[in-house]
Amino acid sequence: MWVQPDLSAIQPDLTPLKAWVETTLGKKATEVIVESPLSSPALYQMEVDLRAATDSTTWLHQVIEQPWTSWLNSPLPWGEARESADLLRQLIAPRQIVLQALPAQALQLVHSLNQSQAAGDHNIEGMKIRILLWAVGLIAGHSRSESLEAKPLYLSLLERFQQWANRLDQAQENCSALGFDLLGPLLTLNSQISQSLWPDVQGLIQQVWPQGIRTDRFTWHHYLSVLDQAGQKAQRQPHPWIPALRPFSAVLQGDLTYFAPMLNQETVAVWAETIHCCPGAFTKNQDKLEESCKSDFRCLWQAERRALLQQDREAVTDLLSRLFTLARSPSQTARCWLEKGYALLVFGEPLDAIAWVEILRQQVGLLESAASSHSPRAASDPMPWLPLLKALAPKLIEIKQPDLAYACLFAAAPPNRHLSNFDRQTQEVNGKQSVIGWGAER
Repeated sequence: MWVQPDLSAIQPDLTPLKAWVETTLGKKATEVIVESPLSSPALYQMEVDLRAATDSTTWLHQVIEQPWTSWLNSPLPWGEARESADLLRQLIAPRQIVLQALPAQALQLVHSLNQSQAAGDHNIEGMKIRILLWAVGLIAGHSRSESLEAKPLYLSLLERFQQWANRLDQAQENCSALGFDLLGPLLTLNSQISQSLWPDVQGLIQQVWPQGIRTDRFTWHHYLSVLDQAGQKAQRQPHPWIPALRPFSAVLQGDLTYFAPMLNQETVAVWAETIHCCPGAFTKNQDKLEESCKSDFRCLWQAERRALLQQDREAVTDLLSRLFTLARSPSQTARCWLEKGYALLVFGEPLDAIAWVEILRQQVGLLESAASSHSPRAASDPMPWLPLLKALAPKLIEIKQPDLAYACLFAAAPPNRHLSNFDRQTQEVNGKQSVIGWGAER
């Protein structure tokens, strides 16, 4: 008999094997060959990975508080979080981004985790729920899968969340970021479903975390993904901002980049109303809210976005004026100009190409000359300006400014949250252009 013991069996005990042989075959002369696990290349690599892998608690800390390269460049953790970590890797894999759908292997893992027993560690169980909610948001964003899988999965996760919350001795503040994950799928689910479930989900969040919810590093990655998916889904449906504000994902992800340090449920509600094109459906007492926050830049921005969604020119003009008056920092002033540009595009008003080129240079450092490329205002993220850049290019061609037009088109590369990551990872080994292209816009 040839035996290859488990990796954990340093000195394997053959007594159970001897008893099984005697019971099954009777007492016969038997030669047992025991091979070391290290003699198998596959098992050797497995042992190397296990030695390099962290425990589930350490992995959880890395996902929530550290740059994600700390765990993406390491083997999957061992322990209760191993399968959840495997699914998270598949959710952010370039293949998923290119296909705009989860592969069958990932879908199978989603269902397996959703049907699994609750983890013994409530923090690891909470992370499992967060990852599954991320997956549901991606599934819902793909129209072919939405009606069949997304809604029942989301409802089952709401039940699982309630069971998880009931296990807590007290609602811990360091777990409250899960509240944002509960809202994420409502950005990509069917509009009617999202509107009907929104009050109940808000009630759950308020019940578990009456003191409010706070973001963490996982939140940013989740919302970059779900807003990308929601923007692309919205572009495939009738919307008053399309095609003026294409690519729509750039608008939503630009909002996240700007408001990330102060992200709250009201901002998510604005996104939901924008994506589903239903102003007022996710927020109550809008008039009272606007009246109470005339000196709050974020509240005024939310009111201006709703007015733009309603295509109320008078209200948009008034709110933009108040935003410009309230702006105190260069970033707030740049945001005001951005919102004004969006309004011009949505209302179909003419753009003064040369004036807007100057605005882009002065406010965010875009289209700078080489001599001024190190301006302190130079923008590291031109993403929210992409609709304006695309609109300016043909106008610059008309006034015989081809170099500026080309600069606009070059700066307006459509957003894809993995395209740039792919380029960074392959820069040192591949001198050719990225093979992952954007292709035709949907």
